[in-house]
Amino acid sequence: MSEKQSEYFGGLFWDVLLLADYKGWDEFYLSMVAVLPCESCRNGGMEWLKHNKIPDFLSNDDKNVWLWEHRKRLGGGKWRQKIKENNYTLDSWLGLFENKKFSYND
Repeated sequence: MSEKQSEYFGGLFWDVLLLADYKGWDEFYLSMVAVLPCESCRNGGMEWLKHNKIPDFLSNDDKNVWLWEHRKRLGGGKWRQKIKENNYTLDSWLGLFENKKFSYND
């Protein structure tokens, strides 16, 4: 997989995790990591899980705060550079999806 493809699929992975509800999220996270198309991302995610526990979240806000910190640690070097250059924050990430519909039933 090319670096550009890895960055694209990795970004989608993090966005889907952000949008998912916190209830049952740990199982959702495990299933997502297991199917990542980038081998080093998949292996890195599984290795991380061997030594770390996903917290029991009480709300989506709790999950999103944890996910932001998790992404800053595990996201690729280019992602960490973008955070610095563009002053990205959890709020700016959440803002990308504000007022967007994700269901044809809405």
